[in-house]
Amino acid sequence: MICYYDVTVRIPENTVTHYITGYVRSELTADDKYAKLDKYLNMAYNYRYVPIIVLAVSVLVFIISLSFLIHAAGYHKGKEEPEASFFDKIPFDVFSAAFAFAGLMVLVFIDELLGSFGTIVEIGIVCFALVLCSLIVLWWLCSFAVRIRTKTIVHNNLIVIIWKKCYGLICNITKELPILWLIPLIALGFFLLTIFGMIMIGNNNEVLGLMLMILTYTSMIIVVCLAVANLHLLEEGAEKIAGGDLSYKIPTDKLMGPFKRHGEHLNSIGDGMNRAVSERMKSEMFKTELIANVSHDIRTPLTSIINYTDLLSKLELEDAQAKEYLEVLTRQSARLRKLTEDVLEASKATTGNMKVQLEKMDLRVLLEQILGEYEERLEARSLQMVCSYSEETLPIMADGRLLWHVMDNLFGNVCKYAMQNTRVYLDAGIRDGQVELTIRNISAVQLHISADALMERFVQGDRSRNTEGSGLGLSIAQSLTNLQGGTLELNIDGDLFKVKLNFPKTES
Repeated sequence: MICYYDVTVRIPENTVTHYITGYVRSELTADDKYAKLDKYLNMAYNYRYVPIIVLAVSVLVFIISLSFLIHAAGYHKGKEEPEASFFDKIPFDVFSAAFAFAGLMVLVFIDELLGSFGTIVEIGIVCFALVLCSLIVLWWLCSFAVRIRTKTIVHNNLIVIIWKKCYGLICNITKELPILWLIPLIALGFFLLTIFGMIMIGNNNEVLGLMLMILTYTSMIIVVCLAVANLHLLEEGAEKIAGGDLSYKIPTDKLMGPFKRHGEHLNSIGDGMNRAVSERMKSEMFKTELIANVSHDIRTPLTSIINYTDLLSKLELEDAQAKEYLEVLTRQSARLRKLTEDVLEASKATTGNMKVQLEKMDLRVLLEQILGEYEERLEARSLQMVCSYSEETLPIMADGRLLWHVMDNLFGNVCKYAMQNTRVYLDAGIRDGQVELTIRNISAVQLHISADALMERFVQGDRSRNTEGSGLGLSIAQSLTNLQGGTLELNIDGDLFKVKLNFPKTES
């Protein structure tokens, strides 16, 4: 049987262990220490794969346990949302620095203890230290998971908190300063820092001076970029508000200092304009609805008046004065009916509450029809029509009924307000893909009024209101033209009255 003996040879410089193989003639007993050692060695060899399996299982259990603890971190019994504990509310950078320091102290303490005890004790110390370091790391990971869930990982940092405080202090200082004072102060600060950096370089502090100048110019570039970005946001917001988007809000949380105040003022302007427009629309809707309701209520008794006057006109009245009264009543009731119809028509046209059926038609044919309709009335006023057509056909898409109403209002105005014994010019043609119609005449009365004012409802060019017009003809004509996709423009040059209509040209 082969046995192993340990022989130690001591030399003054160091200690060397030699292994000597020896043979024993007689069989060893079971209680012999060499027999026990051989037994343990054989057992260890036979179970040499068990530690590997145990290590793998331990690592797997460790990963599962760590995942569970991180997943459950921050959740408490009876509460669905995660909550931060006292330690989780400590600034994250301070918390991390404290844990790193604790881990470092544990490692230093272990290094000091190793070599002072026996092998078994030192192994125990190392194992305890590893467990303690693992607990520290596990605590840090759980706190990190809680901060991620509560979304405080960025904001709850000492550096971020200090930066916010400094930024708020700077904003409060510069809040009341106008931009004309703020810009020179910032420029002066950068100038002084540059001078100080040059002085440091001149005093053989090249590294610190160069770092200061680099920091100064970097800060200057950052300030300029922030100012440009703020101006861009203000410009974009002002452009949208000016374009009619009154509900747009400039993101003032991205602005700073006087730029933020300017953005708030622009938002206030937009809110004020939006309120004014809303109030104006409500007022217009109320007036339109009121006019429509009143006009509708007037039509019922008016119809009775017209019917009875018609019946009276069929009777043979002997009194001449009674006949005259009846003629006035008939004429004025007809005028009142026309006024109520115009009011209802204006209300429908303004609100767009009117059916529009567009179809292809020739504007020239419609003009010839309307001229034939008004021929007698034009002759009665001694008005001579001068027509000029640049094309054989003038194809447009329009609603025949509504377009006839537009022409009826325009030629009706000509017959009412044009000066007698004058010419009325009508020009029609195609220009730039548009069918254009122009009507020009000389007004019988002085037009001391602008074209825009004359287009308003219930406005007449005759200030004395001697004519029987309602002041709605042009407004109705413009609204009906817009409903059909066209435009109506009015120009006044002295006593020259000019109306121009444009419709998109369609394929013949």
